[in-house]
Amino acid sequence: MKDAMAWAVEAFLYVIGNGGINNETNYPYLGKDSVCNTTLASKHTVTISKAGAVQAYNYMALQASVENTPTSTGVEANILWQLYSSGTLTNNCGTDINHDVLAVGYNTVPTIPYWIVKNSWGTDWGIQGYIQIGMSAGAGVCGINMDAYYPIV
Repeated sequence: MKDAMAWAVEAFLYVIGNGGINNETNYPYLGKDSVCNTTLASKHTVTISKAGAVQAYNYMALQASVENTPTSTGVEANILWQLYSSGTLTNNCGTDINHDVLAVGYNTVPTIPYWIVKNSWGTDWGIQGYIQIGMSAGAGVCGINMDAYYPIV
């Protein structure tokens, strides 16, 4: 099984090598194995030149990255993650990274600050496809601070 770093890097390398990528409205992610639609894949709504790594185990570095762009990050998606339906996940669900997600924002105002994270399991999961993960130092809840990458345009 590939580690989360390999998934993120492979995805960024694909976008660079393909000359860009289409958006999800025009070419939706289906969450299943199928044949690539090369016509849709050749239409580019965004390009990137390279990817950068977020300093591991540093939630402030992840916060700075997310302020600038959605950031790919690995998490341990164990049973707590799989059964998530609402609220902020604050239990440390482990650090054995086995799933990549997209950190798209954060909220530091509530009593429990949290990351806003988009998952790929569809809008029937979590909060319409998103999860709130508590912000913390070190590895972070579910290992969210351990292995993150961002695109550079």
